[in-house]
Amino acid sequence: LMEFGINQEKIQSDAIKQPERRNLGLLLTSCGGVLILFLLILKNAETVHNSNTNNNLSSLPSSSKLSLSSTPTAPSEKIVFTLKRQGYDVLDYFSKVSTESTYEFLESYDAIVEPSAPMVLHVYADEKSTATSGVYHFKVCSTESDSASHCQKGTYNIATGDSSSVNFACTPYESTYSIDLYEPSNSEESVASGTAVCLYVRRELRALSATDLETFIDTAHVLWELTDEEGKARYGSNFHSNSFLLQFHQFNAAQQDSDHIHDGVGFLMQHIKFTNIFEASLQAVNPSVSLPYWDFTIDQEAGNEKPYQTVAFTAATFGTISMPADYSNGFLFSSDPVESAAIPDGKWAGLEAEFNTKYEDLKYGYGYMRAPWSMNPSPYISRYTKDTSSTLPSCKNHYDLLHDYGDSMTNFFFMASFSPHATVHGLVGSMYGCDVLDDLLDAGYIVDQSKANKMCSGWPFVMKGFYREGYITPKKGCELNITDYRSSNCGYDCDASSMDTIGSYILRKYADELNTTKEDAADVWAAFVCSGDGYRIYPGDHIESASPADPSFWVVHPTLERLLQARLMVGGFDDETWPSDPVTEFVCSGASCLQDGVKDYHATCCDGHFADSQLLNAITGQRFEYYGPTNRAVLTATDPRSAHHYSMPYIYDSFSWSHCKSSKYDIEGLLTTLRAYYKVRKAAT
Repeated sequence: LMEFGINQEKIQSDAIKQPERRNLGLLLTSCGGVLILFLLILKNAETVHNSNTNNNLSSLPSSSKLSLSSTPTAPSEKIVFTLKRQGYDVLDYFSKVSTESTYEFLESYDAIVEPSAPMVLHVYADEKSTATSGVYHFKVCSTESDSASHCQKGTYNIATGDSSSVNFACTPYESTYSIDLYEPSNSEESVASGTAVCLYVRRELRALSATDLETFIDTAHVLWELTDEEGKARYGSNFHSNSFLLQFHQFNAAQQDSDHIHDGVGFLMQHIKFTNIFEASLQAVNPSVSLPYWDFTIDQEAGNEKPYQTVAFTAATFGTISMPADYSNGFLFSSDPVESAAIPDGKWAGLEAEFNTKYEDLKYGYGYMRAPWSMNPSPYISRYTKDTSSTLPSCKNHYDLLHDYGDSMTNFFFMASFSPHATVHGLVGSMYGCDVLDDLLDAGYIVDQSKANKMCSGWPFVMKGFYREGYITPKKGCELNITDYRSSNCGYDCDASSMDTIGSYILRKYADELNTTKEDAADVWAAFVCSGDGYRIYPGDHIESASPADPSFWVVHPTLERLLQARLMVGGFDDETWPSDPVTEFVCSGASCLQDGVKDYHATCCDGHFADSQLLNAITGQRFEYYGPTNRAVLTATDPRSAHHYSMPYIYDSFSWSHCKSSKYDIEGLLTTLRAYYKVRKAAT
């Protein structure tokens, strides 16, 4: 167990007061075989009391080395320029069109330099020079050295706007640059100067150029090709395989006592941790790559309401989604082999499910790295899509999250796990085998087919609840029938004392779907779970505790972090405190949990959802050991409101939701209103 110290030193430069910065991307290093997850500089020191070891981060070069540009009082007094990544538009934060949603610390810079990427000059306004033709010469120099070898030069065609490129292998925040621009007639005298800082940019998935999209997919696939050991040997200590991340997610989400990364207020911070480790691993393989985010509301507003219709599920991205024989009823025992929902094409075609060789306590069913309550026998990562009334999250869902939960920051965190993103997982993963309910439907225990379909869609979540309550124990060591996976047999064991509880709960849960007047209904449903086919409704991999096994998982959660940053930029929340008492405050859904056979409000039931919670340590596999930064530290690091706080190694490309403007759920308009509200509130206090 490592203790993570957060450096709180600040440096005063002549022009501005800035914090020291470090690459907070939750990068991983190797220390005596023990992996250390670390954060960058934050304003407030934070100590995690899990070990006697204190690993304070080292200091970085002083920002006083920056050559800050002067700010003229009128645009006509200067040449206004910036840098942009070749093939992309200028970022909103440096464009001549002002944006209210921005990162506070960027006000100190004229541009950013993206690591190992071609950057070109862009001139907005040239009121100082009379030249209309010819070229500007420009020079970008590292401020870390006075050596000319740390400079790169380029030219900018005044008439066409074309620019040659510069490319730096830089480290976010550590690497800063001076930029000088020279007149065509005088390549010795600088007519304009500015500064830049090294940062990654997370762009929306469809905004990537064809080349960059291909590079991202190729780079990501390496995390599935190599083991941790192979990757580290080839790419260094920041590399982690997807298996490593899958294990972490599974170990934290599949514990019997509670879900320590979902179903509570720690959901968003915990997933930022996973996401940033994944991105750091990508960059170990290829330092020019950033993790894109998928804004699924764009697809939904364009009428592409189901995942299979979207940019995320093509052969060029994460593979298309296979269709069942009957899309309206989904994948069925009667018509679809259980393995027919495998990824059919693209880089991850035929991606196999991993076996659980690490956590014996969580090894159930057929031995796959899947949720304990999932008895899915398919050897492949499965997307059991079907036609439902659910759609991808909409502008309304994201608008409502920003609008309705401004009173409480942690309510925002918790609600982000539902309608703003959950249907993505549900529509991709969905369920296999709803026709196992047909016999009960025919016997009159279910009202009609539509009710059976509705019941089926939530069935695995009921099994998850029974597992957490100790009512069912998933069987272990079940044997796969590799000639016909549909015929594989497994199931749940139940204590006789739990049978009545199981039956009565199902009748209450599905009161509208079931015929509750049948005298033996409770017994029939208990038998269905404990000795019948209740285990044979299989969740797809996207909707259970091993969801990172599906590569499309990784572009979902940055979309939520972007929403959080947007809310923080306009003023934050009325109440930004973390709940600390799970008995009197909402911390997690499993505040009363089963530990050592006793159901109670144990102090550790909500591990993962407190301000000072870390991840459960999946490396050691010990439930009561912890790993990595706290939720509070991650929140501080992703807070864009102050130059003294924000320390993620990336920024998001923009905070524009132009596709929502035509609806009554205008997110940008809402943000403008909220910004005005918090300005008035701040002035009043």
